[in-house]
Amino acid sequence: MAADTYVYIIGTDTTGEWYNILYEMTGWMDKDFIEQDNTDNDYDGELTTNSAMLYNDQKKTRRLVSDLKAGTKFNILEQQENMFRIQAVVEGWASAKYIAKI
Repeated sequence: MAADTYVYIIGTDTTGEWYNILYEMTGWMDKDFIEQDNTDNDYDGELTTNSAMLYNDQKKTRRLVSDLKAGTKFNILEQQENMFRIQAVVEGWASAKYIAKI
């Protein structure tokens, strides 16, 4: 994550040294792993596999995250060839020393 990224703290480990966080992430994913949702709800798509990778660009130059789970909902921002640029809320762990509570 970049500095000044806003996150939601949803828990801590038993030592208090790590926070379980939620944060928004934007990246590119193969369309084969996406089921589009054309209803009027809050999201445009849903992940259909546990093995999808999110990349920083459509050429798959750098992997951003690999632990998105099937059922993760997201908004589709654009499509280029066989890749969708999506925005999803991601859950993960971060060291408490890098998180400033506000």
